[in-house]
Amino acid sequence: MIAGRGGSVRLRRAEAADCAFVWNVNNEPSVRAQSIRSAPIPFEDHAAWFARKLADANALLWVAEAPEAVGVVRCDKAAAGAEISLALTPGARGRGLGAAMIAAASAAAAEALGVSVVVALVRPENQASLRAFARAGFSPAGREAREGVALERLEWRGPA
Repeated sequence: MIAGRGGSVRLRRAEAADCAFVWNVNNEPSVRAQSIRSAPIPFEDHAAWFARKLADANALLWVAEAPEAVGVVRCDKAAAGAEISLALTPGARGRGLGAAMIAAASAAAAEALGVSVVVALVRPENQASLRAFARAGFSPAGREAREGVALERLEWRGPA
């Protein structure tokens, strides 16, 4: 359990039964608006992606609970460390849970994936996410473009 301003959050590994919840969270219109790909995700595409992520040894996917399910966080091993992504349900936002999720997932990814750097790519206008990553110990590390979208690059450095 990690404490946020609005209570504690617990990360648990996602399982097959979480497929619809993860899809609903990631397909919520305000989440799509802040994603690199903003188009809605067809459920069939999501289900195939979800099954691949659960089977991938270089990917970690969690459901955050506080105590109800409030969001999803994912870390994928990459050449320069791990890349983190998260989404919260609308009712969970503004409670400090995002920063708690980010901190817990970054430390867990460093250990499980054997990395010392976790990278976040965030749209510059997504001020809530930028603040959450800063509260979780991430530092600005320049800008990066992905699929034609300009993004802020933030980095967390854990134990080497």
